[in-house]
Amino acid sequence: MGSIALSIAKRFAERQALASASRADLRLTDFRAINGGSAYKIAVSFDKNLPQPSPKDVRSFVTQITKGGLIPKMATARAHTEGRHHGISLIASPQRLIRKIEHKKNLKEVIANTMFLDTEMNETWKVQTDDNGKKYLECTRQEDIEKLLKVATASATNKVDGLRLGSTVVGGASLPEKGDVVKFYSSNAQRTGSVTKIKGDEVYIAEDDGNTHIVSVNSIIDILKKNAKSEQEALNETASFYATYLPKDFVRELFPGAKV
Repeated sequence: MGSIALSIAKRFAERQALASASRADLRLTDFRAINGGSAYKIAVSFDKNLPQPSPKDVRSFVTQITKGGLIPKMATARAHTEGRHHGISLIASPQRLIRKIEHKKNLKEVIANTMFLDTEMNETWKVQTDDNGKKYLECTRQEDIEKLLKVATASATNKVDGLRLGSTVVGGASLPEKGDVVKFYSSNAQRTGSVTKIKGDEVYIAEDDGNTHIVSVNSIIDILKKNAKSEQEALNETASFYATYLPKDFVRELFPGAKV
């Protein structure tokens, strides 16, 4: 991609970023970095007295507050309207500008075979390597995405409280157990698989095609199916609670299959 094309792309992103979000009630109230900032899980709160925002509303809002630096992955969006605060949780990834490695001949070398400067655009380009070992140039972002998110979150939470990614409403969808079938985000895509192991904040997931992914808990989008053992344990626990006050035969009728 040449300098002119890059300039056009940058101006287009800036124009989108400057466009006002159509929903004035939207606020960024929490975020979590995934894999060191390769993506972010964010919480966008909205006024519960108003309708749920459309995907276009959310996309415009995220683009605006990050100055075009983050691209919302709307397929990962999940609405949370069960609790006191209503909002949308979703994953967004940094905007990337890349060039073929051959374009380095038109740039000024800053660090030998590693970093180059586009003096016309005043942008720095770093040599990267893809999964197939092929080298390319990637523009280092001028905007500090995490700083923009911190500023937006601080501004929003100073005015109003809102949805938190660690809350029971959201956390219940992002605290998996071994054997759960989950929807998760990895390698810039939404995927589905079964949890095989949990180690600290790391979740080991066997994807449907047999590949295994190791992701952070923040990468879990939703739990599609709980493992049978967990469901039985939850049923037993609930039934046991009621059995302390009610006859066991009656509790068994209320909770078929429970062991009390």
